[in-house]
Amino acid sequence: MIGLIRETVSLLGLDMRAERRRVRDRQVPKASVRSQPAASVASNGEGGHQRHNALMNQEEMSSPIPGIYRAFGDFRQPSRYIVDDLYEPERIEYEEMLGGRPREAIEAVDFGLVSWGPLGFLVPEAAAYLLPRLMELAEVGSRDRSGDLFLMRFINYISLGPSSEEFSLLGSQQRLAVAEYLDHVALHHMAVVQEECWDDVLKKAIQLWSCG
Repeated sequence: MIGLIRETVSLLGLDMRAERRRVRDRQVPKASVRSQPAASVASNGEGGHQRHNALMNQEEMSSPIPGIYRAFGDFRQPSRYIVDDLYEPERIEYEEMLGGRPREAIEAVDFGLVSWGPLGFLVPEAAAYLLPRLMELAEVGSRDRSGDLFLMRFINYISLGPSSEEFSLLGSQQRLAVAEYLDHVALHHMAVVQEECWDDVLKKAIQLWSCG
């Protein structure tokens, strides 16, 4: 019943945000989201390889994802992903959607739709294990089965806050990693978050996790 209420509230929120987007689109042309241009790297000769390696190292240092995986490194893959208190066909289908796969093999499309998918019904062990992958999928611009940016699904999910049962296994190190990633999203991805009308939810999530 709790899961049904959560999904209903989420859908109502999506309808309101969709209407806000339609009003905004009638007012101004919707800006296209462009990825940052790739740096031009010389590929011939030893100097080219050195510059390429230096750029790769710089990208790894600037990405928050490696540090997030380290923060969650003690969590192992659980024997199941989905909570027991779901109507049986739904629980089985959600479990099958994730397929018992390790987190690195799970993609955004495996979480289905906002109205029908396993995100939000994870046991605490699964949430702790999958969170680094969720943040990675959000960071790289992955899209879910309906073609929507997974970043917005993640923001909605994480806005439950650290006191939610799903996140009960997280310690101070993991809560800090989540808080820092949300700050990263606000700093580097706020334009697209505002365009998709999830900025208020992001601000709420930042407040909850910064106090967690």
